Amino acid sequence: MLPLQLILDPSSLSLSSIGHTHKDALGYIEEILAWDQLSSKSFGIAITSHDTWYSLSEDKQLPDFSSLQKRLHECNVQEHDANDVIQHINNIIMRRPYLEDIEPTPQEDKIISLSKDMHVQGPNMHRVFSKIIQILKRRDSTEKERVSIIAQKIVKANKWSPESPSEKNTAGDESASVLLLLAGNYPDFLRHINIANLLSAHPFDEQELSMALQLTYDRYTGAITPSDEIPNYKIGDRFIKRVHFLNLTPEVIGKLMTIMVETLLEVNLRNAHNLREGKSGGTQPRTRKKAGSIAWRRDIDREHHLHYWKGDGGAVEFAWLSFPHDDFQCPE
Repeated sequence: MLPLQLILDPSSLSLSSIGHTHKDALGYIEEILAWDQLSSKSFGIAITSHDTWYSLSEDKQLPDFSSLQKRLHECNVQEHDANDVIQHINNIIMRRPYLEDIEPTPQEDKIISLSKDMHVQGPNMHRVFSKIIQILKRRDSTEKERVSIIAQKIVKANKWSPESPSEKNTAGDESASVLLLLAGNYPDFLRHINIANLLSAHPFDEQELSMALQLTYDRYTGAITPSDEIPNYKIGDRFIKRVHFLNLTPEVIGKLMTIMVETLLEVNLRNAHNLREGKSGGTQPRTRKKAGSIAWRRDIDREHHLHYWKGDGGAVEFAWLSFPHDDFQCPE
């Protein structure tokens, strides 16, 4: 079973959820696309009931080609084809596991509430993970312990609406609730998330990078429970801007995160060597003027290299992502 699941309220798929304006209809379609694409995201899957199709059909709320095409025409939607939308809806309804196949809903004392500005992919990703990790630190790490997060229904970019799921939204519609279940087992959580995809989804900040580094560190070291903050490192002033400028693929970002962890753990040292004052291998290692730290270079792949300063006490400052191969900058 996947450690992270979203239980989809069937009415989110219903004809009545489309609305009557062009904006409403586009919002409905965007949400359908988000639900269908959820299983290809970094973690999570949309779960429906065995009875979803029947309940929508009995209430005459199951979109078919003619009814959906008529509604899209009324809303002047020309950006999407009704057949394509129907296919996405069918994908969601037919996808296993079904609600009846998973564990019962956790008790109330295992529920975390997300605030309105928290969402999985976006500028506050680290706040969501921080809260999850805080809860997991306080719980027995067993398969029996499960944590749930209450949120509003999914929308474009995986953001959550601010209302409590137990309350009506501003339109008076109670159909927007979803329940997100998270395994209380920290290793499962680490295995299931795709850290590189999360970082490549948008321009991340220093807090998000630090959170991603902790998750990578815990995964690399096989942590059973969340570790405390990783000591002895700092992010240089130009490092994050440089990473954004290079527009790295998720594959390179994943390698970068692993290399950063190996740097802190001082493993695989064969991939590291000093940056020197001159091009000759016999010249002195490059020394930082203000602190006396030594400049180092680690291989990521043939063209990308991690440049960092390392002090006598082992403190590391990640300073630069080198590209192409003959880039030897290491900003102070």
